Amino acid sequence: MVKKSVSTWLSVIATLEIITLAIGAYTYTVMRHMDHRHVWLATLALAVYALIVGTLVTRSKAQIVSYILLGLGLIGLSIGTIFVKIMVYHERAELAFGIGILSLAAGLIGVLLPRSIKALFIGMSIIGTAFLLFGLYLTFRFTLHGRTYIVLGTGGLYLLGGLIGIAATTYRTQASLLERSLRR
Repeated sequence: MVKKSVSTWLSVIATLEIITLAIGAYTYTVMRHMDHRHVWLATLALAVYALIVGTLVTRSKAQIVSYILLGLGLIGLSIGTIFVKIMVYHERAELAFGIGILSLAAGLIGVLLPRSIKALFIGMSIIGTAFLLFGLYLTFRFTLHGRTYIVLGTGGLYLLGGLIGIAATTYRTQASLLERSLRR
């Protein structure tokens, strides 16, 4: 069981804020010909949302909060897809996709964090791979090249963060085992 401390809270918040900045950066590059003020406001709103959700996940003792966030993430991604494909609201889709991605990430963290840190990073890698595959599917099936950058970039960040986390926890575990064996 992982103890939920201030360092855990800070690392969860930092992870969610980095994802938020990536969402803002990808949206900024995709919407290069349009007014960028809404991108900055949406990124700021997502940063505040990430802070609130990260605090909820790390401070809550009930698992139901994490499951609600996972459901909210699926709903947010669905609404974002509807905005892009049916209603052609590309500017508003960023906020829906961002809330969906951040909610999925926070829900995943809330579900896996009590088990172990390594399980959390393995889950992040699996979600990152799923996002990358989904982004590639959208790119090649529907030729949505400009719009899939946010999905591909977020999937890459999830996968990279998960792999780095797995490597760091494995290294730390091996180093502590080696240190214990040398003491004997």
